[in-house]
Amino acid sequence: MLLPLYSCPWIKVNGTLYKEGYLVARGVYKDFPLFGRVKQIVCAEAGEIFLYLQPLNTNGLENHLNAYSVQPILQKDLLTHEPVQKLNFEGDHYIILR
Repeated sequence: MLLPLYSCPWIKVNGTLYKEGYLVARGVYKDFPLFGRVKQIVCAEAGEIFLYLQPLNTNGLENHLNAYSVQPILQKDLLTHEPVQKLNFEGDHYIILR
């Protein structure tokens, strides 16, 4: 059974406010944090919250600012310029490179 999904411009989770346009740290790769800009917030009736992010490239740490330099990922910088296909198999999600 599919549950209804609702798009909302902001949500507060455990005292933390998330809004469209906010930046979040989404992980770590090779000792650098990965960041993303919140593009959409989707809430499921069951209480699940999905943040759809625009990923940002982390260029490096600017020591004098104590901040990371970031930039959007450009289409010309993609590994492949063709869309990839998603496969759902036994409850897991996979990406197929053509």
